[in-house]
This record gives sequence, structure tokens and C-alpha cells, in this order.
Amino acid sequence: MIDFSIAVQSRLRQKGELDVLFGVSYPMTNAYLNGKSYPRGANRAHIDFTMQILKALIATGKLPLSPDRDAEQRAKAVLKIKDYIETEKKTN
Repeated sequence: MIDFSIAVQSRLRQKGELDVLFGVSYPMTNAYLNGKSYPRGANRAHIDFTMQILKALIATGKLPLSPDRDAEQRAKAVLKIKDYIETEKKTN
């Protein structure tokens, strides 16, 4: 079972941030976080791995993002996290 409370703790936005990291649409991200749907197959494995990374970033203080970041800075940070996730997936 994936612990979606980690996504909430990350304080990343559902639209344009979590949906990018999860690789699914905003409505699916919203459904996952509200318990109306659950990822299956390849999505489940990817989202589970993403949650592990988010949990580690929270533990190290890299998340949540500083509230004074503007939209462009947040978008760059999310892309950096996405690249990190992809790199980690390749090495594991």
C-alpha cells in the first residue's frame, strides 16, 4: 500500500508538480490523494518509488520547498526532482 500522506507532507502541488513526478494526469493524482483510485501496474511501481524519494527528501530537509519560491523556481525544482528519480531508478 502506498502512503500518500508523504505527498501531502511534501507540500508539492497536485497540478504541475506531483502529477509531473507521478507521470499521470492531475485528475488521477487528485483521485490517488483522495483515496478514490489506486495506481496499478507500472504506474504503481513508479509512484511507490517516487514516494520513497519524496520521503527521503523530506527527511533531509530538501522538501517542502521554501514558500518564497516563485512558480518558475518551483517548476525547476520539480524537474530536478524528476531527473533525480529517473537517475535513481536506473541505478537501482
